[in-house]
Amino acid sequence: MKKSIINSFIGLSMISGTALASSGEVSFFGNVSETTCDLAVEVNGSVTGLVQLGTVKKNTKGSYIPFTLKAKNPDDCTSLSSSNIAEISWAGAFNGEGLAAQSGSASDAVVYLKTLNSSGNNEQDVTVSNNTVQFEANKVTQEGFRFGAALHGKEQVGDFRSAAAYVVTYK
Repeated sequence: MKKSIINSFIGLSMISGTALASSGEVSFFGNVSETTCDLAVEVNGSVTGLVQLGTVKKNTKGSYIPFTLKAKNPDDCTSLSSSNIAEISWAGAFNGEGLAAQSGSASDAVVYLKTLNSSGNNEQDVTVSNNTVQFEANKVTQEGFRFGAALHGKEQVGDFRSAAAYVVTYK
């Protein structure tokens, strides 16, 4: 009987150890399209995945920093014309204002993200309720799909970090 209780206790303690294991979430983001055209992010003519937003004062919006999504290899995208539409969908920590902080001590700051040369309206804000914007598809090999990002500081001071993913569907 004593051995049975001891074995049961050891078994239960091993099970309870696995109950404390960590869990998380993985998001998958993609699309299916008849035409593909790999893009690169350009900031001031340099290919980079980092848009430096600078430093802003509390309760102040900084200047818009332009960045562009352009064809990595324009020869791969020659089938796209001005009659085709490029639909760019964004995913991330978007809220009603823009892209919210994912880390850093300036946790209430937000990045205002807007288009600079989209179809119809030249400027559209990218938010949680407007996370898909359209461009004439042939712009990808010319001026690119242009965006602007501005950091808006609020009450919390310190560093700001966030990230967003995009996917492009050509129609």
